[in-house]
Amino acid sequence: MTSKTSCIAFVLLVFLCSCGSNPMTSAAWAENQTRAQPLIQGLMDYQRLNGAFPEQLERLLPTYLNALPMTTDNVPFIYRTAPNGFELCFGEGRRGCCYLFNRRIGPLWECGTQGD
Repeated sequence: MTSKTSCIAFVLLVFLCSCGSNPMTSAAWAENQTRAQPLIQGLMDYQRLNGAFPEQLERLLPTYLNALPMTTDNVPFIYRTAPNGFELCFGEGRRGCCYLFNRRIGPLWECGTQGD
């Protein structure tokens, strides 16, 4: 292997190791999607009764949920309202996954690359 090739291989290895550290497994993704279901249902119920989605997940307490579920990483889900719906996410970057709800299009899970 030439010096240039070795250098490129080393940089690529460092990049892959730093980007892929602690990848979320398929099982963790599935568990987070399961944990998100009460939030999604609470958001849909809130919207049905109030005509709009809440600005914060805390607005679901205690009428729609007793407590806000945490992700498998023991952090809160990330919630954002959108013009025609909302986004509910977990993980970050390529490890992340978002439930996107748009009144015109419907629901959709959009996920990055899973690690196993």
